[in-house]
Amino acid sequence: RVARLTEEEILQGRPANQVVVCLRSAQGVIPDNLYYLRDQKELGLPETTLRVMVDEERQCVTVFAERLARFVKIELPGEMLTFSDNYFDLLPGTSRTIKIGHLEGKKVALDGLTVSALNASRKIMSETSVEIFG
Repeated sequence: RVARLTEEEILQGRPANQVVVCLRSAQGVIPDNLYYLRDQKELGLPETTLRVMVDEERQCVTVFAERLARFVKIELPGEMLTFSDNYFDLLPGTSRTIKIGHLEGKKVALDGLTVSALNASRKIMSETSVEIFG
């Protein structure tokens, strides 16, 4: 055990439904773990904006979050598609690049790509970028 904190020490006067705790390895050898202090239905998620950059050549998309983005989901019509990650949370000011592939090694057309999050619902799409405004 590294530490033991009470909820009161973690919150420091903030509402529990608006706090997410991020546990991070000091050496960066394991992925971050996010912990929410209340049930999903009780969270007070802020509206957020996602910016999505599409790289057809590298077959990837990068998603940036201005505020906490809960359950970021990437969807693309087609069969036998693979995603290096999906259904993830982004902390404010962070991004994640997702590699999109095909089980048979074919190039994937990124037309029809949608990116959403629980707290970012409206979508504006173009050929090279997607912006989602909450």
